[in-house]
Amino acid sequence: MLFNAKRRNTNRQLTPMNKTPNLAELQGLIAAAGDRPGLTCEMPIILGDESSRVYHLAILCRRKQSESALSWWLYQGKEFEDRLALWHYDTHDIAIIHNMLLCSLDDQTSAGPERLDTYAATPAPAPKATIQAASTQVVNPPTPSSRDSFYGNLSKLPIEGVLQTLASSDLTGALKIHHNGAEATIFLKNGKVVHCLIDDISGDTAFLEVSLWREGSFEFIHGLESPMVSIQRPLQGLLLEYAAYADYRDYLCQNLIEYDSFLLSAHVSHDQYMSALAESVPVDSAKQLQVFETALNGTARLSDIICNLSLKRSQWAPIVFNLCKARLLKAIERPPAIMKAQTGQFPELMLPDLTSLRKALVRQDTGLLSYNAFVYFLEQERLRYETFHRSFSIIILRVIEQQNQSLELLGPDQMLEIGNRLTAVKRKSDLLCHFETIDLALLLPDMTEESCRFFLTRIRDTLRSKPLNFKAQQADTLVVALGHATISPGYESSEALIGMALQRRDESLDRQLVG
Repeated sequence: MLFNAKRRNTNRQLTPMNKTPNLAELQGLIAAAGDRPGLTCEMPIILGDESSRVYHLAILCRRKQSESALSWWLYQGKEFEDRLALWHYDTHDIAIIHNMLLCSLDDQTSAGPERLDTYAATPAPAPKATIQAASTQVVNPPTPSSRDSFYGNLSKLPIEGVLQTLASSDLTGALKIHHNGAEATIFLKNGKVVHCLIDDISGDTAFLEVSLWREGSFEFIHGLESPMVSIQRPLQGLLLEYAAYADYRDYLCQNLIEYDSFLLSAHVSHDQYMSALAESVPVDSAKQLQVFETALNGTARLSDIICNLSLKRSQWAPIVFNLCKARLLKAIERPPAIMKAQTGQFPELMLPDLTSLRKALVRQDTGLLSYNAFVYFLEQERLRYETFHRSFSIIILRVIEQQNQSLELLGPDQMLEIGNRLTAVKRKSDLLCHFETIDLALLLPDMTEESCRFFLTRIRDTLRSKPLNFKAQQADTLVVALGHATISPGYESSEALIGMALQRRDESLDRQLVG
């Protein structure tokens, strides 16, 4: 009779510890590994006690067969066969490993004060309740591309800790981060952050968005040079700004203010308004008043306000924080009922039935405006720009499913679900149309370049939030390729706008398929 043999841990075990190891103890682990190639030593770390949750982690220090580099691994899980790899790094510098441990573990010991002075900013420790059991589903880290690769999971090693580790080693390369289907790249040169890119968004704006990602996987590729310099500020300043916006985000989440929330302003006098904001965070007072007045009737969502006023995160986040904390703004479940105007004094009009006209403009299989309708309304918006200088943008998107190295077009039910999700997040004045055969297009009146980029993120998050229907695979199998264009001098013709959006859509598609 045959039995399935249970995997046994044959690595050399050191004495378990109940705290984060210090530099001397890490040096002892290296000494235990000795000069024998291929020998693996483990230092178990048990945080907590038997009366509460027990975290059993192990560090592996292994000398490779053909070289002297030390390979370090951090695992989570009590049982050998079930434990999860949190990160892996090849280095002789135990200061780097020590700092990575401080970022990864819930430090309950005296090891914290030994943090080295070379790490200018203090890495945020992992939240006490975020270490998950081994059975919890986590994002698998990417396969390392070389012996120098450094990869892991953002839920275990926060991005600020990753960047400080790379900066302290004066490394040059690219940090690639994957989050809910989006990919960002942060370039470093000699330990200094010089460029950040998400799709075609770059610089400080892109870095701020990436810094707020708390889930996903990352991989650092050594030696990859940045194509440009879009960030001039030191990492310390960037992380301090990130910390402020993280506080704004957490406060707004506690008060149930999200992108889709309808906002309602309090009806107060000007003096009451100024008094309530006397000790608020410094912001553009004119923009703050605009946000307050826009939300007076409670019919605008936060995302609508951001788009209509063309606000960057660095503008709207502290403004909404100020107004909410001063009790001048709150989230409501639905817009208040609007009183209908008295119509008795006007003669009753017999308006024509538009059913036949709508049928001519809408594709019957999806209920969305046709490609011909998109081109017609695009030309009307272009004429308004020429006459009144009213800005507008377009977005062309293609959504396909990637399964086992093959690409599959979406079925009618899935396309209908995409249409429903886009209709839920777009403004009432925006037009959702077909574009040629398999693509969709959005025509966005009075939308600037900055607002359009914000809306791109909203679209991507909305489509990837869950599978399109019960027959679909996981949401992360969707490839969402987006391209946008905003009317501007030099791009004033319909052909130029469509051409720019198509080029950006194809670049987005290529990046995702290559990735």
